Amino acid sequence: MRAELRDAAKSLGFYLIGLAVVAGLYFSTGYVGWTHVAYAALPSAPAEEKIGQTRLAIVVANAREIRAALSKPVPAPERLGPIREKAANNLGGPKMAERHAVKPRKLSPEASEAFASAHSVAGNFAASSTSYAVYDRHGPQ
Repeated sequence: MRAELRDAAKSLGFYLIGLAVVAGLYFSTGYVGWTHVAYAALPSAPAEEKIGQTRLAIVVANAREIRAALSKPVPAPERLGPIREKAANNLGGPKMAERHAVKPRKLSPEASEAFASAHSVAGNFAASSTSYAVYDRHGPQ
């Protein structure tokens, strides 16, 4: 039992030492390595010093440039020439739709009976019902 505990303690110690070494390498290369890479990638002077203008000066210059461009008149587009081709179809332009009276359809006696019974049954059921159940028209009566 004692030997097992000693072996477990050694294993835990080696694990923690290895974890500390890996974490140290990760953080040291992460901090030192990435900072060197980042500083090497950046230009030596900030952008404002290179340009010699502040952000406000750049925005004002852009606004003046836009205002000057908008103040100039834009020439009108060229007029289109006359249409020389004949239309592919001979519809003759827009036409007024013909109006004809809509004739009511005559229903067969079976259809009118079905409509009459459906309205009366559903209407009476809905008026007299206190339940939330839906009337089954196709079930036995």
